[in-house]
Amino acid sequence: MSLRKAIPVVTLLFAPSIAFGASGEANTIKGSITMAGKSTPLTNVMVLRQKPGFGGAESLLIVVSDAPLSPADAKDAPKLRKMALAGKFHAMLIPVENRGARGWVPGRNDVYHDAFKSADSPGENSLQGTQSFDVTAADAKSVSGRLHMQLGPHTFEKGGSFDYDVTFSAQIQ
Repeated sequence: MSLRKAIPVVTLLFAPSIAFGASGEANTIKGSITMAGKSTPLTNVMVLRQKPGFGGAESLLIVVSDAPLSPADAKDAPKLRKMALAGKFHAMLIPVENRGARGWVPGRNDVYHDAFKSADSPGENSLQGTQSFDVTAADAKSVSGRLHMQLGPHTFEKGGSFDYDVTFSAQIQ
């Protein structure tokens, strides 16, 4: 007898959506997240300015989700995990730093989804590594670009397969 472990799979498909940033200008996002056969359109993008990163680098937190969030909620991991496990919320939180000549470098992503049922971090998994942030425009007030995996599907530390490719334009809060 053999036992097989079910592995959640994530795929992002493109579907345009519009939300509004703090200054009232339209934020746009294209994408959906599919995990364990469940497809969820991404309808919200928020970009939050963070404390300077390594060597004083400009740092941002990019939040893509299927439900609107306040900046405070985006920083409340226990609340996000609870919402994800209840199936009320699906999101990725992607920190990025401007490393000058190296460009914008993504950090460790947090992915919130009800497919993650592990005891140590239910509703959430993290990844880092084979991803890129291709900036198409950026200034002190807004940023737009493409976040994507460089090497195809990635396996989570706690199990599961993950791949994404999302484009957005957003005001920085």
